[in-house]
Amino acid sequence: MMLEAYGLSDAGCVRSNNEDYFIKDEESGIFILADGMGGANAGEYAARLSAETLYDYLLNPEHRDVPDALEQGFYQVNSAVRRAA
Repeated sequence: MMLEAYGLSDAGCVRSNNEDYFIKDEESGIFILADGMGGANAGEYAARLSAETLYDYLLNPEHRDVPDALEQGFYQVNSAVRRAA
């Protein structure tokens, strides 16, 4: 069975721009949605940086079979966003 995925996000009623960012990689089975930071400075950049950092981390074959790979990936995301700030 082939998996098909779609992403859709909405800016909502308060903001004029949508800061959410998503990645869908059907082949690897990785699907990430980073919720924007609600009007914070560079919120859209932080969402994109977060999603791409986690995606790159999870694509690394060394990290795919580690039991806490997702948790470790979030530590990497946190570090990347802090460095960028």
